[in-house]
Amino acid sequence: VAEVLETRDWFTGAVRDAGFDALSSAANFVLIRVGDAPTAVAKMRAMGIGVRGFQQVPRIGDALRITIGTQPTMQRVKE
Repeated sequence: VAEVLETRDWFTGAVRDAGFDALSSAANFVLIRVGDAPTAVAKMRAMGIGVRGFQQVPRIGDALRITIGTQPTMQRVKE
């Protein structure tokens, strides 16, 4: 559990540093606003990343729910 929390916090900071709006999370996932959720979901799923699109949820808009994995996996997501 501690490793997941540490990786989540690192990943959240990394995507924010890259200019994305990552909502704060206390869970094993991060919700990130993006410009084109369907395209991002397809690309990440092709890489084996656990992701769900939230295109039509009020007050969220185009967003991705990305499940936190290992640090090496999350590094691939960040890239």
